[in-house]
Amino acid sequence: MLAVLAGTGAGLASTAVRAAPRLPADPAEVLQRLPMRPGDATARELAGLRAAVARAAGDDPLPAAELAGRYFELAMARGDPRFIGYADAVMAPFAGSRAAVVRAILGKLRQYRHDFDGALADFAGALEADPQFASAHAWRGAIHLVRADYAAARTECDALQALDRPTLQAGCAGLLLAYSGQMEAGYATLQRALDGTRDADNRLWLLTRLGEVAAWRGQPEAAERHFRAALALGIEDGYLLAAWGDFLLDQRRPADVVKALSGWEASDGLLLRLAIAGTALKLPAAKAQVQALADRFAAAKARGDTTHRAEEARFQLHLAGNATAALAVAAANYREQREPRDARVLLEAAIAAKDAGAAQPVRDWLKSSGFEDARLRQLGAMSRAGGCGRVGVAAGQAGDEALKAPRILLGLVAGLVAWAAAPALAHKASDSYLVLQVKGQEVAGQWDIALRDIDFAVGLDADGDGDITWGEVKARHADIAAWALGRLTLARGGGCALRVAEHLVDEHTDGAYAVLRLAGTCPSRTQDLSLDYRLLFDIDQLHRGLLRLELDGVPHASVLGPASGPLNVKAGETSRLAQFGQYLVEGVWHIGIGFDHILFLLSLLLPAVLVHESRRWTGVGSFRTALKEVLWVVTAFTVAHSITLSLAAMQVIELPSRLVESAIAASVVLAAANNLWPVVERRRWLVAFGFGLIHGFGFASVLAELGLPADALVLSLLGFNVGVELGQLAIVAVFLPVAFLLRDSFLYRRGVFVGGSVLTLLVALVWLAERALDLKLISA
Repeated sequence: MLAVLAGTGAGLASTAVRAAPRLPADPAEVLQRLPMRPGDATARELAGLRAAVARAAGDDPLPAAELAGRYFELAMARGDPRFIGYADAVMAPFAGSRAAVVRAILGKLRQYRHDFDGALADFAGALEADPQFASAHAWRGAIHLVRADYAAARTECDALQALDRPTLQAGCAGLLLAYSGQMEAGYATLQRALDGTRDADNRLWLLTRLGEVAAWRGQPEAAERHFRAALALGIEDGYLLAAWGDFLLDQRRPADVVKALSGWEASDGLLLRLAIAGTALKLPAAKAQVQALADRFAAAKARGDTTHRAEEARFQLHLAGNATAALAVAAANYREQREPRDARVLLEAAIAAKDAGAAQPVRDWLKSSGFEDARLRQLGAMSRAGGCGRVGVAAGQAGDEALKAPRILLGLVAGLVAWAAAPALAHKASDSYLVLQVKGQEVAGQWDIALRDIDFAVGLDADGDGDITWGEVKARHADIAAWALGRLTLARGGGCALRVAEHLVDEHTDGAYAVLRLAGTCPSRTQDLSLDYRLLFDIDQLHRGLLRLELDGVPHASVLGPASGPLNVKAGETSRLAQFGQYLVEGVWHIGIGFDHILFLLSLLLPAVLVHESRRWTGVGSFRTALKEVLWVVTAFTVAHSITLSLAAMQVIELPSRLVESAIAASVVLAAANNLWPVVERRRWLVAFGFGLIHGFGFASVLAELGLPADALVLSLLGFNVGVELGQLAIVAVFLPVAFLLRDSFLYRRGVFVGGSVLTLLVALVWLAERALDLKLISA
């Protein structure tokens, strides 16, 4: 049953189960290590704060603000967004409070989610309640700096000076000077602030920023001295490690990066730097690290999280090698955040993609701010010239979105640490994966829930050693089932009775998950379905349920959050229409990514605007003649592949995949060769029809992965075929007018027609060798 769903909801599928769920044999097997042991100092502190919140019973917001503030500090210290979700849940009952400390906490949580306008309003509310609340000015200054609004930031720095907060003011002013074209003065101001404080956390932050500014000034010896002094303080700090890692990458010292960051793989930002270094060194672990990052970014995309764009852009550029994707993500990131590191990744992506216009916002910022980093200015000049090849993989400025400092210092240090780290994912935020099939009255499905989340809600670590074993999970199966099913309501003509038929475990990108195999029945076979999902929202408001649902053969996908409310899924004709539309889109999409199909089609279209006479190709006399030839070719190809696609999808004829794929490659070889050494000069539609029969079996393999609902087989087949036809017509609509206009030119006859046919022939020959001999030469 679940195999039918495996190909649907591709965005969610990429983050769901990565291996077969299993039943552990050893009760002592450790499935999950918790971020803290129940008896350690931090856990005891949190337990006391939670008890104080419970005693307040919602009447006093101050205990809740204190607990939420501590959660926020832990999120910054460990790069773990689950703590942000816990803080959100604690503060939810007090969203309307006007107390300064409450508004300040809410502001911090909003800026974490990049709701900068909302955060500014919250900090303004804190200052309205308490004009002496210096940290609110610091946070506001930090947000203005991240947006490159230096005039507004200066106002906040001046306010700190008026409140007689010299260390905070110096930190604010130092960064403002460094960012706005006065880097030497900024460096000196930060150094004075460092000389004036003995507080270890303050010194950690100031030393780290001094290291960054020194690196921007082109003073690597001074930068390394500052970074090493910060490391010598012995305070675990993800932001410092990120800054240090980026500095080492820029100094082309990847081995030192591996030494410094090994053991920090749980943090996306630090794993990114490790993977960049490992790839440069060709270490065996690098491939797995790159895959882990791809999985984590896919998980974020599935839940709709866009707060980690700078990290993702660097991943796409330096590890995935996709300059186009990197540029799109970097540009979207720069619209929200305009710090030096954001500018750098956008410049690098624009250079790699050879898109000078995309980098214009950064060049404008460099001009208006006067920012003095020579490396950034060189990249700006390169981007204006359209790039000069591949940019280096030195990682850029420290503190990409996933990284935070380990403590939130009072006032400016608190604000700027969180700002400079640009809040986002380090560890993965909480998700569960719910796959359901409802067919008539019968319900079947699978629900994957993180053991860490279950432990936080109901407690699994019975012996308090910080490790969750299979024996501890097994002992609580009944409690886990009751807790989970109590937060999921399914109704079809009345409530559906659900039960957990089997308990298993599985691994996801963020650790071990309990796998609940579900079964149940509903009162009605035909009515609409209602689903109400409430898992964990009371304790983690960043939690999301990633749903893949098949209702009577019609697939649906959704991301469920605290504000989603009950999900209503229509049954009947409307769903049939939606199903047709889905398979139509899949057909268009497959043509777009089916390079062998596209090359075969183009090989047949290239001579459509030419006539072969007296051993030479000349242009056709009219557009109508060319259009008629093209329509015959495309229609014949569509009719042919529709026949075999339908026969294969209904399992009337089945051919080995290797044979089909090899034959498709051979069809491209022959079509391209026929352009160079004409054998079939007229009625090329017959060639299209003959080879279209083979291509139909290739399309059938795509439908096998998607899954065809038995009760809507014809409709789904029709939708897919129409989609393929529309995709082909889109190619024709782009190709034919241009080809007709150029048909008599040397460029078309020699460059496009002959050159394109030769290139197609060579690529198809490689494909044929790969597929026939089971080799990997150029294919991914």
